[in-house]
Amino acid sequence: MARAGYSPEEVDSALSFLRERGYLNDAAFARDIALASAERKHWGPSRIHQKLKALHLSEDDIEGALAESFPEGEEEDAARRALERFGKRGGPGGERGRARAYRHLLGRGFSPEVAHRLVSAWNFGDTER
Repeated sequence: MARAGYSPEEVDSALSFLRERGYLNDAAFARDIALASAERKHWGPSRIHQKLKALHLSEDDIEGALAESFPEGEEEDAARRALERFGKRGGPGGERGRARAYRHLLGRGFSPEVAHRLVSAWNFGDTER
């Protein structure tokens, strides 16, 4: 607004107006982005953290958004859904398929521990169940 020629008082007044009505709320913005990224894009915590950091949000807002998006134990459930979706596309089985699935989960932002646990238990057509 300042670059468009508005006075500092007008800028402050507009920002106060927006804050009072809840339109400028970084915590809510971070939460909305995190939830949408987890649900629609099947991203994990570290990938969402990267995105929110790139938007210059505070670490407190980021951590709050991640805690709400991935309550205790939810990262593994989200990773399982991402792996199921990945598995529907087909692809190689065996060790090659396992390696691709592991890289897929890491690329989506899931922790190595969760990715390893899920991929190790997943049936890639080379094990009997």
